[in-house]
Amino acid sequence: MPTRWRKPSLWIYLIAGLTVMSGLGLSSPADYPVAGDSWRVIIPAYGPEETSLAEKYLRAGDIVVLHPPKPELRASGLPQQPEYWIRKAEALKARHPKIEVLFNFDSIQELREWAPKLPAAVDWISYDYERWQFTPEYKPDEAHTRRLFREARRIAHKHGKRLFLTPIPFFNRRIVERARRVGAFPKDVPPWDFGKLARIGDAFNAQLQFSLREIDHLTSTLRAMVAERRKEAPKTLFFVQVGPGPRKGRYTDDELKRAIDVIKRSGVDGVVVWFGPGMSDWGEKVLRMMRATP
Repeated sequence: MPTRWRKPSLWIYLIAGLTVMSGLGLSSPADYPVAGDSWRVIIPAYGPEETSLAEKYLRAGDIVVLHPPKPELRASGLPQQPEYWIRKAEALKARHPKIEVLFNFDSIQELREWAPKLPAAVDWISYDYERWQFTPEYKPDEAHTRRLFREARRIAHKHGKRLFLTPIPFFNRRIVERARRVGAFPKDVPPWDFGKLARIGDAFNAQLQFSLREIDHLTSTLRAMVAERRKEAPKTLFFVQVGPGPRKGRYTDDELKRAIDVIKRSGVDGVVVWFGPGMSDWGEKVLRMMRATP
């Protein structure tokens, strides 16, 4: 899920976060409209700006992502105390009982450490399995990856949570080809089987946010993945991640609109609108493209 974020002020987010928690905890529950279809939206929440987006755009069954003190949040200056994020989850759920809450983790070690501490307010646990230093157990071998996903599922289900898988997209042919050129994926290893991976989780997020300009490729990729999900993992929810794009060459509004239209017509269950702290204006722009204000 993560992208590289601008660095906000620690005090801004400390004060904002406390304001959000205290306000939500004392307010009466919000009444969200029930979606007229099965389309679902996932957004991150860092402070009051993102909570405002939830108030304006989310519906019953949508998901808000919270984080433990992971490397990206340490770098951004957001609070690191585990108790802060647990209280935030409880306050968010108290105010928005029809919205689901997801905690995002980078490693199996974090999953083992955090899962027993998460309150009933947390509905989902995410395993962000990527080729970077924050997932030390990562290997490009698919059998190894499946074993880790099954362990993540065991941990999540043991503690009454659903598992949301969000791996690096090495199930995508074009992404694998690019990865091979830079030595990130072995030449003699086939791409991962999306269907076999997807059926391990309760939901699967395809991180295709850097392919949004390639409309023909995006269309054919999603068509194939939806068919594979229908065959191999019909009970697994399927999401596609949308982000602002590389720091140089952000996506234009027209590019985003075209990509979102392709995603919505593809038969997936929803979209992850992913952005970092200080980028809630971009998140709202995408949400407006997807939904009118309730």
